[in-house]
Amino acid sequence: MKKNLYRLISNYYWLYFFVSLIVFVTHKDLNSVLAALTIFVGFVSIMQTKKNVDVLDWLVVVYILYALGSYFFSSYDFELYYYGIRYQLIFTLFYFIGRDENRFLLRFYDKFKTPMLWAFVSGLILYFWSPSWYIQPKLDLLPTWANTYQIQEATRLSSIWPHAYFCGYSALFYLMYLISKKVVRNESEKYFALKICIALSTLFFAQLRVSIAFFVAFIFVLYFYSEKKRLPGRKPLKKIVIVLSFFCVVAFFLIFQNMGGDFTTYVADRSFSSDGNFILKRIHMFDSFLRYVDINGQGLGRFGHHALTMGKMCISDNEYMRVLCELGFIGLTIIMLIVVLSLLKAVRYFRELHFEFFVICFFLAAMIGAAPLEMAMQQNFLFWFCIGKIRTFNPQRGEYEIVSCYGHV
Repeated sequence: MKKNLYRLISNYYWLYFFVSLIVFVTHKDLNSVLAALTIFVGFVSIMQTKKNVDVLDWLVVVYILYALGSYFFSSYDFELYYYGIRYQLIFTLFYFIGRDENRFLLRFYDKFKTPMLWAFVSGLILYFWSPSWYIQPKLDLLPTWANTYQIQEATRLSSIWPHAYFCGYSALFYLMYLISKKVVRNESEKYFALKICIALSTLFFAQLRVSIAFFVAFIFVLYFYSEKKRLPGRKPLKKIVIVLSFFCVVAFFLIFQNMGGDFTTYVADRSFSSDGNFILKRIHMFDSFLRYVDINGQGLGRFGHHALTMGKMCISDNEYMRVLCELGFIGLTIIMLIVVLSLLKAVRYFRELHFEFFVICFFLAAMIGAAPLEMAMQQNFLFWFCIGKIRTFNPQRGEYEIVSCYGHV
């Protein structure tokens, strides 16, 4: 049974894809199956790793216990607390799954490539085909007075998910994984150029600015690192940059020539228009929540996405503010300590842990304008899995081949 559980969790992206497809077709939510699997494997992994505990492990345990106890710091609807556990806290167990060295987990990253590619292809087909049975439910959620910009926002490339987050985030992770694999280990894949073009198209049409901007930053950082360390794949990276630049120029030309004026205006507005000081603007959006900020917080889940369905106050566009209001300065401090300790180790062993480093840095950037820690669609499980992988890495045991992001044994 343990072996089968590990095999299932190693294919988590496939499971998530099929569950999302079932929800999309039948509107029957089977996400509880994924939550149950995460709990089972999480506790098995805890038992496997309990003999080798360090500060980071204790910090994660303290965070989980503190978040569980936060309900008793305040008085609010128990249903919100339940959903905070259900959609946020349970997936913290992926830290311990990432900590586990079971052989089925060694290729966790490598196994997300195919389901992601299916999501990209289906998303692109549905985006350009846009059948009425697919697009109408999205439009029905808009108010009758919705303008063209709001319609473009609602109909971004999202494949079988209700929002563009999964595709936008996945395209970034997919591109970072394939390109860094080529640059750092000089390993490529079949149809490498085609897969890159598909992922890049998905990244663009999902129109998540933070993903697009982070991809550009990733290319620059990887380029300078490869030149400094004289990595074997630094020459292919130059070719990749040239091809990507050419692809972008051609894509922009075709889009602006054939997609119509409304879409062109929308893309230009999202991609190039300035919002002023973005960080300060996000903070001021939540001035009304400052009265909820204190040492202990108002309780896990109180301001999560489920609060919207209950007609209550919700913080959906700034993870830092949401954690600060729900778990207080104590909760936010614990999370940031976990992240900082992980990033320091990833920087020290950058060649082996560069993928985890980039993923965590992206989440830190995304948390300014989204709530990735409380939503599986924004892949909170990958965030905790990467932190667990960083914790597991031990250069003194020669584990580069064992726990690197490419999963070789």
